[in-house]
Amino acid sequence: MERRNNGGSAAWLGEWFCAGELYVERDYELFSVLAGVRGDAPAISQPRGVPKDASSAFRGFAKQISEELPGAVHSHSWLTLAELLAYDLGQEFYDDSLVTERDAEGRIVDTTDAFNKNLPNSGPVGRRKVFSLGAPNHWGREQWDMIINEMKLVRDHWELTNEDVRFCFFFYA
Repeated sequence: MERRNNGGSAAWLGEWFCAGELYVERDYELFSVLAGVRGDAPAISQPRGVPKDASSAFRGFAKQISEELPGAVHSHSWLTLAELLAYDLGQEFYDDSLVTERDAEGRIVDTTDAFNKNLPNSGPVGRRKVFSLGAPNHWGREQWDMIINEMKLVRDHWELTNEDVRFCFFFYA
């Protein structure tokens, strides 16, 4: 997580600094939301790469992990708090993994148990809301909330805007 310097020495004004590390467990739906990686949920953005103005801490960490796990690190990106807050968690999307069987003409004949449990976020067959599987305490949703809450703490402590706090990340196999 990074924050932009908004005061103090003019030499550092606008520079990005490390504001703490966030460890996010492997959750493909969350990865899909963050960067369109390994999932069907609508992405906030496709991977953007390491920010050109990334803090030296993040650049160093990304380089170290890439060297330790050659070929396994991918999809470097970043999102601001403003982008995370603007994301519509209530949107529905088609999730083909919910359909377990189709007939010869392609019609749906069976679905996963998710639709049989009457989850509050299930939609028409094959459609659901983000973070709805496992309802209401879905692991991805807990991590989503943790990321946003940590970013808000940084924003409020340093008296920044939502554009001045960003989550830098990457994935590895």
